[in-house]
Amino acid sequence: MIGDPSILVSVDQGLFTPSGIYVYKGDSISIRGSSAVNVTQTTLSNVKIRSMDVNTADGSVYFFDITSRCIYRLHSRKVDNVHCGVSSSVFSSIAYDWIGGNIYWTDGFFNWIAVQPVSTTDKSMYRVIIQDDIEKPRAVAIDSKAGYMFWFDISPSGYRIERALLDGTVRVPIITTSLLSVEDIEIDAGERRLYWTDAGRDTIESSQYDGTDRKIIYRQLNINFRSIAVDTEDVCITIHGYRRWYCFSKATGRVVFSRSSEFLIAFPNIIAISKNELRPYITDSCPTLGCEHFCVNFQPDGKCMCKEGYTLDTDDRHCTEIHSLYHKGIVVSNATHICMLSVRTVTGHGDPLRCAGNAVQGCKHLAVDAGNTLIYYVDTTSNYIREYNLATHTIRQIIPVTTVSGIAFDWTDRNLYWSESTTGKLKYVTIATATAKELLHVTSPPSHLTIDPHTRTLFWVEGTSGYTMSIVSMSLVSKATSVVFDQPSPAFIKDIFFDVTSDMLYFVQSDKLYSTTRDGSDTHVHYSNRQSVDQLIIYKRYAIWSETTSSKVFTISLQQNDQQTTNLTINIGMISALAVYDEALQRPSNGPCFHMNGGCEQLCMTGISGSAVCACSYGLTLQTDGKSCSSVPQSSNFLLVPDFSHGKLFQISTTDAQITALDIDIVEKPVHAVYDPKTSFVFWSDIDDDSIMKSTLSGRNVDIIFTAKGIDSYPTALAMDNSTGNLYYTVSGEADTISPGSVGVLQPSSGLVRTLVDNLNFIYGLALYPSKGKVVKMDLQAETEVSFMMDNAELGLILNLFVYPGQEDPGRSVCSSNNGGCSTFCLPKASISSSYCACQDGTDLKSDDPYTCVGVTRCPSAIYNGNFNDPCTRYVGDACTFQCNVGYISTVPSKSVTCEQNGQWNLNLQQLCQLQSTCSLGIPNGKFEDSCTRNLADTCTFICNVGYVSTVPSNTVTCGHNRQWNVHLQLLCQLKVTTPPSSTDTNHQMFIYIGAGLVGLIIVSVTIVAIVCVRKRSNRRGPQPPSNRSEPNVYYTPYQMGPNQGGMLAAGVVNQGMYNVGSQLDEKMKNLPSAPIPTPPYQARPEHTYDTIPANSDPAPPYEAPMVSRGPSPINKLILALS
Repeated sequence: MIGDPSILVSVDQGLFTPSGIYVYKGDSISIRGSSAVNVTQTTLSNVKIRSMDVNTADGSVYFFDITSRCIYRLHSRKVDNVHCGVSSSVFSSIAYDWIGGNIYWTDGFFNWIAVQPVSTTDKSMYRVIIQDDIEKPRAVAIDSKAGYMFWFDISPSGYRIERALLDGTVRVPIITTSLLSVEDIEIDAGERRLYWTDAGRDTIESSQYDGTDRKIIYRQLNINFRSIAVDTEDVCITIHGYRRWYCFSKATGRVVFSRSSEFLIAFPNIIAISKNELRPYITDSCPTLGCEHFCVNFQPDGKCMCKEGYTLDTDDRHCTEIHSLYHKGIVVSNATHICMLSVRTVTGHGDPLRCAGNAVQGCKHLAVDAGNTLIYYVDTTSNYIREYNLATHTIRQIIPVTTVSGIAFDWTDRNLYWSESTTGKLKYVTIATATAKELLHVTSPPSHLTIDPHTRTLFWVEGTSGYTMSIVSMSLVSKATSVVFDQPSPAFIKDIFFDVTSDMLYFVQSDKLYSTTRDGSDTHVHYSNRQSVDQLIIYKRYAIWSETTSSKVFTISLQQNDQQTTNLTINIGMISALAVYDEALQRPSNGPCFHMNGGCEQLCMTGISGSAVCACSYGLTLQTDGKSCSSVPQSSNFLLVPDFSHGKLFQISTTDAQITALDIDIVEKPVHAVYDPKTSFVFWSDIDDDSIMKSTLSGRNVDIIFTAKGIDSYPTALAMDNSTGNLYYTVSGEADTISPGSVGVLQPSSGLVRTLVDNLNFIYGLALYPSKGKVVKMDLQAETEVSFMMDNAELGLILNLFVYPGQEDPGRSVCSSNNGGCSTFCLPKASISSSYCACQDGTDLKSDDPYTCVGVTRCPSAIYNGNFNDPCTRYVGDACTFQCNVGYISTVPSKSVTCEQNGQWNLNLQQLCQLQSTCSLGIPNGKFEDSCTRNLADTCTFICNVGYVSTVPSNTVTCGHNRQWNVHLQLLCQLKVTTPPSSTDTNHQMFIYIGAGLVGLIIVSVTIVAIVCVRKRSNRRGPQPPSNRSEPNVYYTPYQMGPNQGGMLAAGVVNQGMYNVGSQLDEKMKNLPSAPIPTPPYQARPEHTYDTIPANSDPAPPYEAPMVSRGPSPINKLILALS
């Protein structure tokens, strides 16, 4: 018996340590304040505890052992069996109802949640209370006082935390977004809050019982939190792979203490807290109800429940048996009997074999109608299909048949199908009318029927064993047939079975167990060496089969290799047929979300009316069709945030903190992202694909533009050079290996890449370790935090930020114009006015041309009777302007030509400039009369504009033989000069000038003094942002120190520029470093951003040109903000 209060921590058996439970006397407050902690260990041989709960009233401990697949009760060092037959799923979890005295558990392979009183000696006294619209339930928690249970479900239609009453009714999804891998859930009955660990998000989280007020208590990269226990002020947790357990403050998220001295060679696994204060007691109303089987705590009154296979009578107290066999079972027959094994047989804990009361004859082939307690079989002695009623034990004759080779029952329309191997026919009979019809006649012998009633698809095998065989499907609606699987001779297809829970077709070919989609497009092999398979069925996540050579039933998990064998030699003898009996599997539909996700693009849930209700992941909006999800990207003034946990790119408005998810499907594990406003493309590095990708903000034109070459290399940091459109990047790797780190630059449009620095060691540029989904905004001038956004638990791990404030960073003019004259890359030097040209990896500059790479084509440089204007690189795609010589005019209005891929201009250079046939037309500040033809020897009259006077008395000019006017047109009309003022006015104006000059001198003096004062103050505070940049703010995310970890640093963003504060991102994000990365053996240049570079300064980049070919190893910081 454990004391109150106590903290319990389980450990698995190791090489030198036994399995068991450590009990720490006291709660988290008393233990952290004590220098000597009272610790005892209870040894439990050969157990692997995967879930644990306590009964604070009597000091009992309940735990689930995955090895034996049983739930046990530990009390006063005595262990009692509570329930066996739980599947071996790692998702199975237990929770104890401290008022009703019931144990609840989730079963990840059987896909259900069940309940059982702990005091019963009847091991069949349990009931499955949730089995519809549930996929892989795990992490269950109970609040007995409130009458709620909570669980996490890994559903294909969307991960969710759900809530229901303690009888499984009134189900409500309370959290449906931003969940990945919830490992454990616990409740705080006093606060009415949930607490859970999410190993996928690396978080400890909390919310109210209705899912509101969601908070992240703690987050740390690569910390896979496992089990959680809740105390009054703290939450205590275990971590996968850590020999230590921790307690965190609920209020602050800080580590208040940890414990490791008992775990030098063992790992703490499951944690629980026994404390009466945490389990408030109310009067149990169940004892007054007189329930025949058991009762669940149902406020304000209890509710009677019946065990599996029974229904509750109208008096709400007594229970009536449905039939004498199992409600969920494996039907097994021989020639004379129909019997049933409990489904718990697959776990190695089967109940006794039960057989139907009346004998049958010649029983072969089985089909089940569980909703009506009926079993159909073929009587081979009389060649009839017969019906056995399990409730009344009566047998009814259905229809005569000939050499049946397989049967299947469609419970949606109650038609029974069968195949005849000798006639080649497939037929069916409607049970209600006993009317039979021929469905199809095939040329090859049909056999082994199975059906998917939800899509009205029938499957069968065609061919003879040892020759070519095929699996064929037929739509019962359109009658169209298709081949699902084809096996050339010699083929040995033993049996087929369609599993409605996985929506897959299973079959045995030769000695291998396969599964495939209904169209055969995706086929997998599960197991080999199954030589003598005769009959095959699938139940949930287990394969069950019989053999032609034995009287045994074999079962094996489709996800774990744990084969179980049940020997029926004495009871049955040779097995003639197998079938699955479970009414829950024969629903008219598998729920509105099962097929095609209910038509929903993302999340699908079952509504109150039973229809599908669509929803969207965080940051996206449900569209007007009620099914699809999308978003309207923000155009400016936003943070670009890569969410590493959820594989998304978010925009956060810098004005109102509005969050938008970019609708880009292929994002997997983004590390860094930048935005190019010129092309409207977003670029991100993705660690999952080892690539740099691009897409528009709307998710179009998605493409991979770079992939790291090394086996263990992956791109990390990115920075956009707006002057050239080039993208700088880092690749993380290990120096002196086949996967070294490097720094490079690439052209997003062409994909050309140049490595600037290679053979580096693990480059982690611009990484941070946030603790909460929050971005903090700081005013650099006031040095204060600005109210920006609240904590956001929906966001995952944010490794970097990028800010687009609606304006581009100032680019280097030396490269912004015609790419600095370079054919491929224009790279900046230390001086802001200088650059140099470079080529992609494997290509050099031409020996006689420092601007052009070998293999690059340039267009001709000579224009007849004209010249190109500088700069004009004449590279493919370059557009150049030109001017014509005197006496020649352009035939192209734009005066521009473009260099094409073939190395020729798009226009003929000989025709660009043509000889001028008349004198020019335009007169500055005047015009010719309309009668002027401007031909040779023509004399024309002109008129000057108002305010201008003619310098030619006759107001005429003559067009000469050189097609030039005899007087330059610029001189014809000059500004009219007014009469000089009198001397009196002049003296008065002079005094005004002198006075204004004195005032100006005073203003200049005051300004100089002010500038000097400000400059001195500025020198004390450091360099200030230049005046041409708006909003001198910095955005960053807060961080926390990780367990056993120091020196964790964060990164910030100043407007669009970035700078490293530091980073520690381990290889492929797998492992946490235990110590800070060593400082490089050289001094890096100071980090500069656009908001921190003083005016008129020329900060040197981290690497001076010419670039070095090898850097120091290791290196832990790289600055990518471009000056």
